Amino acid sequence: MKIIFKYKLSIVIAIAIFYLSIMKPPKIGTDILVVNYCDKIIHFLMYAIFTTSLALETKNSNKIYIYFIILLISTIFGGAIEILQSYFPPRTASWGDFIADAIGSALPLVIISLFWIYDYGHKQKGKAGGIEPD
Repeated sequence: MKIIFKYKLSIVIAIAIFYLSIMKPPKIGTDILVVNYCDKIIHFLMYAIFTTSLALETKNSNKIYIYFIILLISTIFGGAIEILQSYFPPRTASWGDFIADAIGSALPLVIISLFWIYDYGHKQKGKAGGIEPD
């Protein structure tokens, strides 16, 4: 029960992704601007948001293996959803969607890691003491 409260935002996002992935897609009228590969952008954004929420809810865990586990969870979730979509017509499984899911899962972790490395470097400089030369 404790884990549910710790990851409540991520669980809500996962449920929303699941629902949006299996629901029947709405009919798009001809007057709406359709962007090429719009569905891939949406997949990327959904999984980027999901992965970011997992990373932020995993506080005080700046270890690389935690990020690997988060990436694994998010990517497996994306793959499972793609497989499940083939059982909910008119949805279909797509390698392109899975790749967009995986990239959306990985990019936030890369960005968070770079911020962590940058922040860690600045904290180490401050421990040296004295005035930094220009």
